[in-house]
Amino acid sequence: MPIIRHHDAYAWQPNPGVEALDFVRGEIGAKSLLTGVATIEPGAGLVLHTHDCEESVTVIEGEATVEIDGTFYQLHPYETSYVPPGVPHRFLNRSDRPVKILYVYPAIKVARIPVS
Repeated sequence: MPIIRHHDAYAWQPNPGVEALDFVRGEIGAKSLLTGVATIEPGAGLVLHTHDCEESVTVIEGEATVEIDGTFYQLHPYETSYVPPGVPHRFLNRSDRPVKILYVYPAIKVARIPVS
């Protein structure tokens, strides 16, 4: 399946106020790639967590705050984060408009491990 249309995406909600759409994933035949987009509403965000693989996130619209290993960064459109496996991180929307991000993982099954 070389083209994945919006209606073919897998929709899910990782946290309240965050809507995600997985596009490239194992269910469509991918062997080592998971991609998607998420919309983070104002005041919402992801819980602090780690993954068992690398992660790359690019801001497409809006301004996001990302915490990586205890340090906070502001990301604007087309700025990208890279997080190695096992490093605590999260994305937050501290602005007054939605943020859209593109996420990429080099795996079809990605563990999301909350950090307390």
